[in-house]
Amino acid sequence: TFELMERLAHEAPAEAGDAAAAEGYFSARVELAIDRSAKPATVTLTVVPGEPTRIAGVRIDVTGPAATDTAEGTAAIVAMRKRWGLPEGEVFRQQAWAAAKDGTLAILRASPYAAATIAKSEALIDPDARTALLSLEVASGPPFRFGRLDITGLERYEPALVHNFSTIRPGELHDQQALDRLTRRLSATGYFSSVQASIDPDAAHPDDATIRLA
Repeated sequence: TFELMERLAHEAPAEAGDAAAAEGYFSARVELAIDRSAKPATVTLTVVPGEPTRIAGVRIDVTGPAATDTAEGTAAIVAMRKRWGLPEGEVFRQQAWAAAKDGTLAILRASPYAAATIAKSEALIDPDARTALLSLEVASGPPFRFGRLDITGLERYEPALVHNFSTIRPGELHDQQALDRLTRRLSATGYFSSVQASIDPDAAHPDDATIRLA
């Protein structure tokens, strides 16, 4: 109906503005024109995006054991900061901001700090200056060490077969690359159609983290 069209048309500028902001255009100008004399009536929405908002600064802080562990913690934090996905000068986009946070968390979780979480994050936008200041605080949690193998999904073979091919030793610091090597090694045997490996990131048992194989 005409009333429904009117309502949707008047909601469109706000939605268009939100869509532009998600792509980094926080000062976009949105204009709405309704031609009621046309048959049928027509709605014209004009969006002038202007200049995009760019990253002016990034701060990544890490709290917890990784911040004081001189060997493993330092290496993990350096790798995390080096591979940050939304550096200065890039256009700020909501999707890229979310992906950068997820990527950073994944990097730290691939290190001994498998239970790392994002404690706080903020994107401070100045639409007039068209700048964004990003800050992220990551809580590392404790370093994890590999424990026993928990094997599921075996139908034709005994668990001893998996143990024989395992290159992971209990007590070693968690490393996602070690788990990846194990899955490749098991897949290469031809005994298994698929293999997935992960650890149980239970912060109550960091020194004996169960390795789950399925």
